[in-house]
Amino acid sequence: MKKTVKKLVSATLFAMLAFTLVSFMGYRSGRAATQLPAPTISGKGSTQSTVTLKWKKVSGASGYKIYKYNANKKTYKLIKTVKSKKTTITEIRGLKSNTTYQFAVAAYVKKGKKQVVQAKSSLIEIKTKKAQNMSINDFYVFDSKEKTYHLEEYLGQPIIINLWTTWCDPCVQELPHFDKYYKKYGEKIKFFMINLTNDEAYYDVTDQTVINFVKKQGYSFPYYFDHDNKAYLTYGGTVIPITIIIDKNGKIVYNKPGAITETKLLNLIKEYCL
Repeated sequence: MKKTVKKLVSATLFAMLAFTLVSFMGYRSGRAATQLPAPTISGKGSTQSTVTLKWKKVSGASGYKIYKYNANKKTYKLIKTVKSKKTTITEIRGLKSNTTYQFAVAAYVKKGKKQVVQAKSSLIEIKTKKAQNMSINDFYVFDSKEKTYHLEEYLGQPIIINLWTTWCDPCVQELPHFDKYYKKYGEKIKFFMINLTNDEAYYDVTDQTVINFVKKQGYSFPYYFDHDNKAYLTYGGTVIPITIIIDKNGKIVYNKPGAITETKLLNLIKEYCL
C-alpha cells in the first residue's frame, strides 16, 4: 500500500513538473514570437550624394537596420546597421546626384549573439539633390536639437563660416562682430557659427555649456556643433578662431585663422558678400 502511494505521489509530482515546464516554454516561445511594430519613417535628400532618414522609436528594439530597395530585382539590400535603440536618424552617403532611391527601416532585437530583424517599414522614396558645378568640400554640423546641416545645401549664396570655442579668448572677443552683422545681413548671407564641441571636452565643456553661453550673451546668430569634427577637418587648422568666406559662385575667397576685427569683417562682407 505504501509503495502504491509513493508511486502515485511521484507520478503526480512529475506530471505537475512537466506541465509547469511546458507552460513556461510555451510562454517563452510566445514572447519570442511577438513581433515589434515596423518603424514609421520619413526622409529627405540632404545633398547631391546624401539622404537623411528619420524614424519613430520602436519600444523594445535593440537597434535598427537600413535597407535599400532594388525595384528591378525586387530585393532589399542591407546597407547600414544602427546599433543603438536611442538613435532614430541616420545619413546614407555615396549616392548618385539627382537620383531617386527607395529605403526601408526595420527594428531588430538581440537574441544571444544574433540580431533578429522584425517587420520592415513601408518603402520611402527620396531623391538626392542635383549636382552643382562648384568645387567646395562639403561638411555637416548639428544644431542644439541634433538636426543636421550641410554646407552644400547653402551653396549659391554668400557663406561666412567661423570656427570657435568658449574658452578661446580671441574667439569670444570677435563673436559680437559676427552677431552684429548677422542681424544686419542674415537674410543675404548664411552664417555658420560652428562651436568645436569635441575639442572643448578637454575643458569639461558640454553642449549645454555652449547653449547657456550663447543665451547669456544674447547672441542671435545660428550656432552649430561639430560633433564629428567634419567642419574642422575640412576647413580648420591648428589655430582658432578661423573665418572662411565663400562667395555666391562657390569660391573660397577668405580663409584665415586668428581673431578678426569688426572693421575687417565689415570690409570682407562688402567686398565678397553684398
